Amino acid sequence: MHETAYLRSNHLLVKVALPGKGLHAKHRFDYTGYIPEIIVDGRDVIGTHEQFDPTRWTSYGAGLCAEFVFPTACDNVDAQGYFPKIGVGLLRSLEGKRVWDIRSAYEVKPGHFDCSIRDSTADFCFTLDAHNGYGASLTRRVTVENCAVVVSSTLTNTGDRAFDRASEYNHNFLAINGRPIGPGYALKLPSIAAWPEMPVKVLRNGETITLSDQLDAPIFFRSDEMKPCAGVTWELTHESERVGIREVVDVVPEALAVWGIAHVISAEVFVPVALSPGESKSWTRRWEIFST
Repeated sequence: MHETAYLRSNHLLVKVALPGKGLHAKHRFDYTGYIPEIIVDGRDVIGTHEQFDPTRWTSYGAGLCAEFVFPTACDNVDAQGYFPKIGVGLLRSLEGKRVWDIRSAYEVKPGHFDCSIRDSTADFCFTLDAHNGYGASLTRRVTVENCAVVVSSTLTNTGDRAFDRASEYNHNFLAINGRPIGPGYALKLPSIAAWPEMPVKVLRNGETITLSDQLDAPIFFRSDEMKPCAGVTWELTHESERVGIREVVDVVPEALAVWGIAHVISAEVFVPVALSPGESKSWTRRWEIFST
């Protein structure tokens, strides 16, 4: 089991997983600011688990959970095979496999974690001491406002090697009140500048996608051409539900991907975090809950 805390506003009850084991067993997702579930006015639930079927593989994602992607570091493992995973620690690569594989379980040397919880705010700090030239300090503040969840982040490169080709994204494992992913949903994606080909069952009308049928197999698409402005990146509603959710990012994203299966759909907004030694970057993600 994993320890949790709850943050509150007048309308929201927000579940926050604390750093440690449990949901993080596969070491994929950042241990700071992990939000499995949002409850609206005591009745509507936003967020779901990556997987419910125990016979299927899972990386233990749920709700709003972030991952740092850092391929350059994976290309520069130390003599013992360790490489950094920001928000987790040092992972030891496995013989005969590519360095980072989301389906693998790794030997981990955890980073240092601190957190403090108040009624509507949670502060997290992750520190990875310099190793093989890579070091990092990450702070996140989760704030629950009236009808919004805000995660403000600052990442600092504390090593002497650059964070080349690094990015952070939030997976957003979403469903509204457990509704299966099918024709009732509409996902608006106003930040995409160039659209890729849509998967089977995905229909596009301008900035909005819908589904022609229930999903019985995974879907995925990604755009690396984004509009050169910050703001609303996606918005999810369901025709039979009274609440929706949108994500607002205060920096220009570098990419957006959509992934979905029968019970969950995810809009994933990638923020570039390439940093030179000693450099820092701050960004804010804001999830707004609204009436439909």
